[in-house]
Amino acid sequence: MPAQLFCISRMPLRILCGRLPTLPTRGRSNLLRRAETARRERERKSRGEVGSAVEVGIQIGWSLSVPWAPVSFACRTEEVVLAHTPSVGMSPLALPRGVWKSWRSGGGASRWIVAWLLNQVLVRVIQARLEYEEHPQGVFNSSSQRYVETDLFRNNVVWQSRRPNIIFVMADDLGWNDVGWNPYSRVKTPTLTKLAAKGVILSNSYTLPKCAPSRYAFMTGRHPIYSGFQATNARPDQPIGAPLDTPLFSNVMKKLGYETHLIGKWHLGFCNWSYTPTERGFDSFFGFYGGSTDHYVHWKLWNKMLGYDLRSNKEEVHEQFRNRFSAHIFTKHALRVIRKHDRSRPLFLVTTLAAPHAPMQAPIRYRRLYRRQAKEGWSAKEMTYAAMVTAVDTAIARIVSMLKKRKMLENSILIFTSDNGAFAPASNYPLRGTKSTLFEGGTRVPTMVYSPLLQKHGYVNTDLFHSTDWLPTLASIAGAKPEDIPHNVDGMDASQSLLAGMPSPRQEVLYNVERNGGRYKASIRDTRWKLLIGSWKKIRAGWGNDIDVMLKAQHPIPLRSLLNPSGVPWNTSASYSRIAQQAGLENTDLSGPYWIGTTPYSLFDLKEDPCEKINLLHYRGSHDDQFTRLWSRLQVYMSKTHDDVVKATKPTRLADPRRFNGSWSPGWC
Repeated sequence: MPAQLFCISRMPLRILCGRLPTLPTRGRSNLLRRAETARRERERKSRGEVGSAVEVGIQIGWSLSVPWAPVSFACRTEEVVLAHTPSVGMSPLALPRGVWKSWRSGGGASRWIVAWLLNQVLVRVIQARLEYEEHPQGVFNSSSQRYVETDLFRNNVVWQSRRPNIIFVMADDLGWNDVGWNPYSRVKTPTLTKLAAKGVILSNSYTLPKCAPSRYAFMTGRHPIYSGFQATNARPDQPIGAPLDTPLFSNVMKKLGYETHLIGKWHLGFCNWSYTPTERGFDSFFGFYGGSTDHYVHWKLWNKMLGYDLRSNKEEVHEQFRNRFSAHIFTKHALRVIRKHDRSRPLFLVTTLAAPHAPMQAPIRYRRLYRRQAKEGWSAKEMTYAAMVTAVDTAIARIVSMLKKRKMLENSILIFTSDNGAFAPASNYPLRGTKSTLFEGGTRVPTMVYSPLLQKHGYVNTDLFHSTDWLPTLASIAGAKPEDIPHNVDGMDASQSLLAGMPSPRQEVLYNVERNGGRYKASIRDTRWKLLIGSWKKIRAGWGNDIDVMLKAQHPIPLRSLLNPSGVPWNTSASYSRIAQQAGLENTDLSGPYWIGTTPYSLFDLKEDPCEKINLLHYRGSHDDQFTRLWSRLQVYMSKTHDDVVKATKPTRLADPRRFNGSWSPGWC
């Protein structure tokens, strides 16, 4: 690599482009001669040794040799020299006597001090620049435990954290099939598809079937069955929140030296300020406390109470962002956080977008992308939903662009996932089930990881992964020691599986355990088999609760042709059974539950039947071993399950926004 000349800004001592006040001609010639003699002598003495430093000459007109420093300088007039020389560990007073005497007589001790300080600066600059092309993300400095990142075009040096930046983006109610890397997708997600192709797709990534339980698992690393948060979403008028004695993801990352920011949806309770994000380890918060809001007006109607819900830290800011789409304002704030971030510290940025959760709203420019689909029979809801997903994809593109602009992408890990499965008009095809169910369509979510730090990339990782695993996995990647991670987390450290494609330590996934008196709805799986217990009468056989929209979304053929001429209504049980059979979605003899006493059971082979069409318990005696093993494991979890505290908590009118200037606000419990 050619040597670089470093221009240093003009200073009182007239230091410019490496030029110092020159010595008298006689002194300069004598100094150059003696410095050259000393340098050659050192080279002869050290011949055969491995070079550990770089000797750089800069066009200045004076000479200084500093062999005890990491970089040894021998400056020559009108010449730039690069050569490897060893660092011999000498002190300043051990300079060759002639060089030291000439330097001292040439300008006094002040010249020595200035030159020594200049040397310390140039040492780091030159080392960083010589390593720039080989390590564009930065050169690791062992003493400071940081990377030094250089910009060859701006002639500056920026210190960057050794720990990777973690950018976590979570969509809300995104369907399994509504991302470009799934083969049946009808939604435009070019950025996500491109990043997934260059990163890692987690095809067996699981979460809880509802919003609040899923976010609890992500934030705490614990399964919500142990705290009673597993079954019901927290309501804005309930005096409840994530237990204060449970450390959150943000607390762990903050102890590791990260700047922590949350943007978007919280949904872990807010009746008291102590439950809110800025009191739970986040340096800043911009978003809403509840489960959903209007995407433009930013208000929420619940139990005949209407209030605004949009905050910057603890300040209500809905007036400033009225009639602005939620995904846009959240993205813009994320860009501001990245733009103002001090790169000497690592960044932990969690962006939990409100889209594509209901209400179905999207800017017109995204809806226009699906005008052709309208001619193909798409409903207005389907078009709007697809537009919302494309808006999420655009948000990812802008975040990646800003990371590149700030030169942070090379040292960042970007994760994209959803909090749970989706209802219609989203598509979970070909998976069975929707949000709020324990079928695959309600709990298996599209997930991908992109990072230049990945040792293995461009493939599909089929290992089991659960939302509780994010905390120990990302904390481990960030350099956490075992004692830095809460001892009671249920998640497993899958960092080697994520980064290098090594086998994952997770061999089973507990979907959930919901207990209502003596009745249970629960499910568990291992690497192949899945056991599910509970009644699913509300969603018939489990493929959806709106047959018309569900079948159009989950099956690629024109299903309206399946209607008979009499026009049997789509929402009747008779038409559902007939249409589902013709569409190949249901075998009425084998897909339903197998009753043992008053409890329905289902056993599925997810390797051969990932769509959960065949309940193997109908083949009596053929899979007793698998059933017995999974049932015994599930009973262990059922015995430890806490009652649903959210459902048991009564709502109160104390939360009425009229008591807080028209906003949903903490301070009433």
